[in-house]
Amino acid sequence: MDVAPAAAHGLFSSIPDEFFGIFAMSGTATSFVGPLAVGILTAAFHSQRASVAVGCVFLLGGLLVMRGVRESVSGREPHGVP
Repeated sequence: MDVAPAAAHGLFSSIPDEFFGIFAMSGTATSFVGPLAVGILTAAFHSQRASVAVGCVFLLGGLLVMRGVRESVSGREPHGVP
């Protein structure tokens, strides 16, 4: 069970429905990309320490992407809410 879509529902409630599909696809893609990157780096460097560093890189990348997200604080009702 993936908790991320439920946790981000409040943020996505103010944007059109088309973005829910993109959000779901990105979650599916990361479930493959993360373990693949760890496996490739473990094989390349023969060390799990190097492969754990990719987790830090992904976390920092996610932080940079999330810094660009602006949440409305105007007090208006979210899109689609009566």
